[in-house]
Amino acid sequence: MRLADRSSLRTSSARWLGVVLVSLALTAGGAWARPPTAKERAKTLFKAGKAAYAKQDYKEAAAKFTAAYELDPQPASLLNIAQSYRSADDYEMAARYYQKYLEAAPTSPLKAQVEELLREARSKLEKKPTPKPDLRPTEPTPATTPALATPQPQPETPPPSESRPIYKRWWFWTAIAAVVVGTSVGVGVYAGTKEPDYVKEGGLGSVRW
Repeated sequence: MRLADRSSLRTSSARWLGVVLVSLALTAGGAWARPPTAKERAKTLFKAGKAAYAKQDYKEAAAKFTAAYELDPQPASLLNIAQSYRSADDYEMAARYYQKYLEAAPTSPLKAQVEELLREARSKLEKKPTPKPDLRPTEPTPATTPALATPQPQPETPPPSESRPIYKRWWFWTAIAAVVVGTSVGVGVYAGTKEPDYVKEGGLGSVRW
């Protein structure tokens, strides 16, 4: 092969290699610059809402959960919006979103708890009658002469108690034993009947992304 042919081949190979490298760079750059999907943005907003809720910034939490729901309509976002408004004492908005959650997730295992929270929010919205002020003029209270104090008989001095300390008396330990047994039984019954009511206590819903 002549020297000129070799040079031409090398130049052509270098050009093709440059084209391949540029194409790879553009492809990789396009992948890296890909904008996040709606679900990915909703996930980010959902996490931001949970962080704001933990900081007791309930207004910001409600806004983040609302934005997340608009991007990806997950029923858990509706529940979290309602919980945020409830924590902010905005029971009108809380009731609205509890109702939306029940409509979006009619078979949710949290249905009973959410229904109770909905009833609670609606009860707080009921208007209570405001008592009318009494506009009648107040009459002066007549002055009264203080009555003379009647001497009271002095109580008799009780007989001295037994000299033994209280912890050496039989009835003291009997009472202690009864209290211990009653407490143990009460704790056992409560632990066996307590329901998982974390939502009623302010817990948030979760999403499997």
